Amino acid sequence: MRILIVEDEQELLRDIAKGLTLKGYAVDQADNGNTGCQMALDEEYDLIVLDLNLPGLDGFSILEELRQERPQTKALLKKPKGMKLNNLNNKNCYRKGKTTIAVLFIGMTG
Repeated sequence: MRILIVEDEQELLRDIAKGLTLKGYAVDQADNGNTGCQMALDEEYDLIVLDLNLPGLDGFSILEELRQERPQTKALLKKPKGMKLNNLNNKNCYRKGKTTIAVLFIGMTG
C-alpha cells in the first residue's frame, strides 16, 4: 500500500511517516499544499493523509483537485485543533463549495 502524507508540522509528519513505514507501508511526504497536490496528481496513492490547514494550497483545494483528476483516491483528513467546521450537518458531513467530507470524530486527550 502506498501512502502520501501532506502535513506542515515537521515532527508530526516525521512521526506518522515513521510509524507507517515500520508497519511496512510505502510512504511519501510533502510539507506544503502545493507539493502535496502535485505529488497526489502525478502518482497513484492508495491513501492520502491530508492536513486541511496547509501553507500554499489548503487541504480543501487539494481535495477539489483530486475530485476532478483522481476521484478514486481515498483521503484521511486532519483538522487542526480549533478549526471550526461550521457547515457540519447532522449526517456528520462538511461541505465547502463542491467538496463534501464525511467526518469521523475521534476523542483524544492531552
